[in-house]
Amino acid sequence: DAGGGGGANKRSSTMILVKNLPYEATVEDLTKTFHAAVGGDGPSRVLLPPSRTVALVEYAHPNDARRAMKRLAYRRYKTVPLYLEW
Repeated sequence: DAGGGGGANKRSSTMILVKNLPYEATVEDLTKTFHAAVGGDGPSRVLLPPSRTVALVEYAHPNDARRAMKRLAYRRYKTVPLYLEW
């Protein structure tokens, strides 16, 4: 690999990368969507850069992230499907 380490990068078990977002996406709306997917406390934080094309959604527990991934992957958000990586 380019870093010279030779190993695969370990991914977070609580963070979901959300891609293919419309420009109208907001932190508040994403928080509601990802909260509804798992119930309970919902995500511990949602990060949305100014480009608004991707977001990071973090949960306190890996089981919540797994549940959100299963329930929201390829589901329609506003007018587009959500592409999620976990």
